[in-house]
Amino acid sequence: MNGVSFFEGRPRASWLKQWHLEMRSAIDDRELKVFELIAQHGPVPDAVLGMTSGEVAHYFEGARGELEAAACLMMLAEAEAVLRVDYLSRVRRKGKDPLSKAFRELHKQKEDRVGLERDLLDIWVDHQNDCRAAVSDFRGALKFRHWLAHGRYWTPKLGRRYAVRDVFEITERLFAKLPDVAGWT
Repeated sequence: MNGVSFFEGRPRASWLKQWHLEMRSAIDDRELKVFELIAQHGPVPDAVLGMTSGEVAHYFEGARGELEAAACLMMLAEAEAVLRVDYLSRVRRKGKDPLSKAFRELHKQKEDRVGLERDLLDIWVDHQNDCRAAVSDFRGALKFRHWLAHGRYWTPKLGRRYAVRDVFEITERLFAKLPDVAGWT
């Protein structure tokens, strides 16, 4: 069996949630400081020099939007990492449960080149019926992730908007429905 080594330094979900809150607070604080400087006719950062108040507000709203996109992308990437580590761990442990057996069979066919959506999630749905709705919601969020990861050059047809709070909730529901998956906290 191919020995993929797991990177232990990746950010976990709890850290990502806190990071998002801290960065959002930093952007909000920076915006307040800039508007205070404008009101006092003080020197403003070069990034907003010459902007109207409306343009400054738009600039910081854009920064918050980019933070939202980055946090969503990172959270969904971490969810994928947890699912892939779980898959490979079950293959290596050679468990006798039906899910582990299905993963081993998949590994015989594709080794480490399994697809998240077509392979891993399908097997989870086949072996854990009550996860179907959570997996469906997660697949919808993955479409958003694909759009983010591939440069956002097209207008996505997502069926809904995804805020960071939504992505956090979707991933939390997914892992609540997948028994014995370690690493999601």
